[in-house]
Amino acid sequence: MEILTRPLEDSTPLIGNQLQLRERAIRDGFLFFRGLVPDATVLDLRRIVLEYASRIGWLDRQASPDEALAAPGKRIGFYEDPDWVNLQAHVQNSEVMWRLGDAVPIHRALHAVENRSSYLCLSTANTCRVVSPHPDLVTQPHQDANYLKVIA
Repeated sequence: MEILTRPLEDSTPLIGNQLQLRERAIRDGFLFFRGLVPDATVLDLRRIVLEYASRIGWLDRQASPDEALAAPGKRIGFYEDPDWVNLQAHVQNSEVMWRLGDAVPIHRALHAVENRSSYLCLSTANTCRVVSPHPDLVTQPHQDANYLKVIA
């Protein structure tokens, strides 16, 4: 397996070319699209997450709002933590998360690769990934590509 050490290659110019998109997805195991959705939509979602995190004490009060650092020693992202579960419910019920999940450019990109409707794919995949640098939560070596194969 090749470890990616080069800059991400923007696949946006290939959206109209299903064959090249699939080839790149097979080659790299993922596709990167720069600027696929408006920055404002992503920043709106970030604001919702940070407001919630601040309200429940997850953020370092000494850090600037732009830094949004986890509180020292805080363990964020443990799937059995009621605060983490409640964050998921909070975000899933926000209009901003649904707006992002319904973003036409995302669906166009998925359709360009798979040549089928992508709405069912995203309906169960909307998860807000939030983790802290706590040593217990470091992602262990694993391979997502096995589960994310492109159907030829």
